[in-house]
Amino acid sequence: MSFDELQKKTAIVIALFSITTLVFMLHHTLMKQFAIAEVAYAKEEALSGTSFALTEREVDAKQSPYDLCIPVPEGTHYEDFHIENHYFTKKLVVRIHTGRDDFYRKHAVFCNSSKVKKSFGQKEEKELTLSFSLNRVYDCDADLTDGMISLRFSPVAGSNSHLVLLDPSAKPGTDAQTSLLLAQKILNLSEPGKDSVRFFLTRMGEDAPTDREVAAFINETGADRYLCLAVEKELQNVDSQEQANAESQTAGAQKQEAQTAASQKQDGQEGEGCTVQVRALYSDGYYIRNYGNVAFANTMEEALSHEAGFEALGLSADPDPSSLLHHLKIHGAQVELGADCLEQETIKASLHKNKKQEEILNRAAAALYEGLMQSYEQAEN
Repeated sequence: MSFDELQKKTAIVIALFSITTLVFMLHHTLMKQFAIAEVAYAKEEALSGTSFALTEREVDAKQSPYDLCIPVPEGTHYEDFHIENHYFTKKLVVRIHTGRDDFYRKHAVFCNSSKVKKSFGQKEEKELTLSFSLNRVYDCDADLTDGMISLRFSPVAGSNSHLVLLDPSAKPGTDAQTSLLLAQKILNLSEPGKDSVRFFLTRMGEDAPTDREVAAFINETGADRYLCLAVEKELQNVDSQEQANAESQTAGAQKQEAQTAASQKQDGQEGEGCTVQVRALYSDGYYIRNYGNVAFANTMEEALSHEAGFEALGLSADPDPSSLLHHLKIHGAQVELGADCLEQETIKASLHKNKKQEEILNRAAAALYEGLMQSYEQAEN
């Protein structure tokens, strides 16, 4: 091969490489992938602004891999959009930081009508909201390309080997805020895309779904673990099938005082001891062969006892025959944590207690996460 031929071939290779690089860069300049926020249960709020129906056109499934295509007003940037997947209420919400609503009164959205049930726009002072009601619980991913937000929907059911629903209790007698904080810490320990187990929360704020809505979510998604988390000031070590009498309450209080004093002495912290007790409730309303609900509840309590070092008060059958836990047909348990240093009102008064609570919740979350992983291993043995 002559020197001139070698130069020509080298020039061709360099040109092809430059063109490929340019196309790749141009593609990623024109297409950006949105991060979609997952939102748990939220009550429907009254419309405060001006609402209007969106004009819908059927997406051409033969030409487009997307299920929903939303045109973008000229001059609107990637950063102006915020997309939320409200998985509990089966809604997709697109928030656009613009006061313009005339664009969507004139331009149609393209959707797969078998997945998108209805849609509407909501005009606020500085924000425009587009809401889409979906027929199922979906995972979503979205791209911004060619002046269009393009979304694909895939059912949550079957997307992972296992699915855990964490239900931070908001019932009277429990600390709803701390229960939610514990659930969020467990969720944060998971690695989406890497773990075969996926976690969902029933709520992320004060609003909580009804038992019927939770049951419907479990049935549709194929969740195979349900764990209710209830943080309380104090747990009574009594049989859940009977009411505690005055004598047992007095004995429990004396025991608590003795344990607290021992903890204070051991920690060397004057007035800052904290004994954490744990109890697990199981459902005896549905039988699961081999590794059943009693075994699952026991795994949860043992994890908190052995891994986190909490005092176990034992297992109890759920005393409420009308409860959600009692009627579930999957592995379900309610874990109750009791300690006065876990209460939010107490924490605000002391920086030390705030640090103590953080430590306790971190230990509890790590133990429960590990216990949930162990429950799948034990069920397979």
